[in-house]
Amino acid sequence: MKILICIRKSECRHNALEVGGKLVRATNSEATVLFVSPKPPERFEEYFEADVDLKGRSLGERVEQSRIVDQRLLKEAKDFLTGLRVKAQVKLRQGDPVKETILESVEGKYDLIIVGSRALHGIKARFESFSERLIEHASIPVLVASHVSTLSSILLCVEGTEQSRITIEYARDFAKAIDAHVTVMTVAGQKKDMEKAQRIVQYAESILKEAGVSVETTIRVGNPTEEIHNESIKYDLVLVGSHKPGILETLLLKSPSIDIVESSKAPTLVVRDEPE
Repeated sequence: MKILICIRKSECRHNALEVGGKLVRATNSEATVLFVSPKPPERFEEYFEADVDLKGRSLGERVEQSRIVDQRLLKEAKDFLTGLRVKAQVKLRQGDPVKETILESVEGKYDLIIVGSRALHGIKARFESFSERLIEHASIPVLVASHVSTLSSILLCVEGTEQSRITIEYARDFAKAIDAHVTVMTVAGQKKDMEKAQRIVQYAESILKEAGVSVETTIRVGNPTEEIHNESIKYDLVLVGSHKPGILETLLLKSPSIDIVESSKAPTLVVRDEPE
């Protein structure tokens, strides 16, 4: 497996590095640490020497200083992973962080993106959260490391759609690779839906058991996001599927998987149900 660990200047990068390092070591995967720095618009280059800040530094000097900081962050990240006995290469790209990360994931043929997360919610998260914009646009799974965990227990959330099969099969392979215990969970809207919910978790359980994965099931009744939030605190990782938002979700600026990422008390791995 090839894993792309994306870091930002915020402190949440440490979550991505620690969770990523543990996963790389557990799966004997290849790892690359990526940092994307903003690219100054070309039309501003003529002002590099003319624009001077209060410390007397030209814009060109400030850009160069920023590049030095970027390289230092990458070196610190590589040293941190070395401390975890993980070898990783580092890459620096310039441009829009989401666009460049996705380009790197495609060009490098990666299997998983790992990123840290800040506590943003609602509209602010929709437009400013790097991790949540990645979930919307990436064509491969994205693991949002909002917390640090051992990755020994997984809460697999399923909803019984045909697309859920892809998520279940991914969870099967992922859990087997890291030797994790899986709890399959679905949420029934009402008590009358319990029979259908039982079929949903049994289907997922059968796929996991056939592969030799340690598994149990649980069913909750209520609002899916709230129930997953309450359950997530017991686990090291929440694994959910994602789909392209429909017209209503787009208008409301909402997506079920984004809601879960925002509210989960554990790192969340979002699997694209319909790979592009």
